[in-house]
Amino acid sequence: MRSSSVDFSPLSRPEHAIEGVINALEDVNGDVEWEERLRAVELAHRLVLHHQRVVSARLRPFIVAAVTGVESLRSCVARASLSLVKTMVSGFHMDTEVDYVLPSVLKRAAEMNFLSHDANEILHLLAKHVSPIALIRALRRQASTRRLHSKVAMCLALCVEEASSGTFRGRQGCVTLDHALDTLEHCLKSGNRNVREYAKRCLRGIREATNADGWDKATKRFPELCAEFDEF
Repeated sequence: MRSSSVDFSPLSRPEHAIEGVINALEDVNGDVEWEERLRAVELAHRLVLHHQRVVSARLRPFIVAAVTGVESLRSCVARASLSLVKTMVSGFHMDTEVDYVLPSVLKRAAEMNFLSHDANEILHLLAKHVSPIALIRALRRQASTRRLHSKVAMCLALCVEEASSGTFRGRQGCVTLDHALDTLEHCLKSGNRNVREYAKRCLRGIREATNADGWDKATKRFPELCAEFDEF
């Protein structure tokens, strides 16, 4: 929820403001005080809300800079940054940028504090707005980190449930299916009870989204994982 004391009006010179915002958010040398970073996040939010053309022209560095604030030790900066990322996921095409957003958001979602709720909301939005091919590929890259397994599995289940019937069909669909099942297999190794629940949802969604031939091929490539489908 936005604070009534924060100014979210349009900027008079957005093209001039964006470079200063990126520099302040990145804080490469650690010279920016947290108050200045918070102001930069608020300016970034105004740019996203009212000047999408300007942001789109510098989308990659803007996103990379914005995500740095998600892991800030200052909770006010981290929360404002999560709100900024949430707005961006809803308003921009993120297929090519999801790899830059996902790691920090997953880390925050895996924490047991008030920031995890905001991070979980972003994971839901990523599943809704990012293509399954791009999101599953990005999730697979995070599956090697044990403490993220529960949230990776959760986001994977959300992604599969949002996927269309053609997602796992054809040559590209087979690759995407393999990536999804490989990711799920990695996450299940943690033995986390939540992961098993998400795996149940994920496998059910995959089974519904694939035809009989596709599921048969999946069971041959991942026999132990798919064999558990009836047990879940």
